[in-house]
Amino acid sequence: MRPRLSLPVLVSVLLLPLAACGEQTSSGAASSAVPDLPLSGVRWSVDAVTVDGRRIPAPAGAHLEIGDEGRARGDYGCNRFGAQVGVEGDTVTVSPGEVTEKACAADVQSFEDGLRALLTGALTGELADDRLTLTDRHGDQIALSAAREPALVGTEWTVTSLVEGESAASLPEGTRGTAVLAFAEDGTAEGSLGCNRFTADARITGDSVVLGPVAATRKLCDGPGMELERALTALLESGALRYRLDQGALTLTAGDGTGLVASADPER
Repeated sequence: MRPRLSLPVLVSVLLLPLAACGEQTSSGAASSAVPDLPLSGVRWSVDAVTVDGRRIPAPAGAHLEIGDEGRARGDYGCNRFGAQVGVEGDTVTVSPGEVTEKACAADVQSFEDGLRALLTGALTGELADDRLTLTDRHGDQIALSAAREPALVGTEWTVTSLVEGESAASLPEGTRGTAVLAFAEDGTAEGSLGCNRFTADARITGDSVVLGPVAATRKLCDGPGMELERALTALLESGALRYRLDQGALTLTAGDGTGLVASADPER
């Protein structure tokens, strides 16, 4: 005679497979969770877009930076833009915001239109080392790479603003892009003060730079150019300057709080 199972035992036996199944489902779901892509705090250079199988290289300066709370800024190749970026697993959702309306060369405008159309909505991100690929639902792609922090020595720095204490002041009107400096391996510096070219010895120790004396050409400059030149000459000859590198920007600050901000990317 076959033994009979009591009701409590029978219920336990029937529930065992369901419990095991539930544990496997829970474990499987946990193991398949995709971590959020670590995209913030990096300056992503746009390398190219691929549309309908055709790869189009990006113009210099096209990039994307994602900051706190998903607030992003960037450059389509000619015009700058703002956006809100959300990252959930490998899904990157871009909500474009403000954009400048500068006139662009025809080829740059063509690339910009393509990138602008692609960089919106939900995209699938794939990160491999320092390269990021964003793919839309049609299979078109944006290829980006993490821009490496430029070194103090060997980079041409374009002065973008002057510093007074805690605030940064715009350059005199019409002088943007005219003042540059570069530090060489041989312990010298050279560049432009906004009008005249200059050279100087440059001693770099820790996080400080000491320049001088400054030797410059003697070309006549207009009012704003001379104003910028005087300010930069006084700064470079003021003694030890503390330098800081951050996201492609160089800050030089004197002991009295005056200083300058310069960029490795003149368009920033």
